[in-house]
Amino acid sequence: MSSRLAILLFLCCCSFAATLHAAPSVCFLTATQLHRDRFERVIACETDGPSSPSCEAAEDRELAGLASLRRNCPVPSLECQSALYQHYQYWPHRSAICHAAGSASDPACVAAVEHDEDLYYAVMGNCGYLSRP
Repeated sequence: MSSRLAILLFLCCCSFAATLHAAPSVCFLTATQLHRDRFERVIACETDGPSSPSCEAAEDRELAGLASLRRNCPVPSLECQSALYQHYQYWPHRSAICHAAGSASDPACVAAVEHDEDLYYAVMGNCGYLSRP
């Protein structure tokens, strides 16, 4: 398991554990679910390949989660708005690159996934969506 996946799993588990302590906001729950959906997509696409049915289904869930995040979460700053826009615009590009590459280990797909991760973490950091309400 790559260090990025290990970090993603750790953050997902911490986020889930944090939801058990208090009544979290709808935004926090939405962001936590998106985090889980994203983790499942990364695992499915790396394990079964970017064109596999499991990867495509996980991508659909993650994309629905992104739409839900945009509906349920405030945009607290211009930095957050910019990060959301950049990630939302790049997300289908990453998917297309990996589908065309045919393998999650293809250098083009690896680079696209890494860039997508950077944009995703910019959203979470700039918007504070995984912070406790």
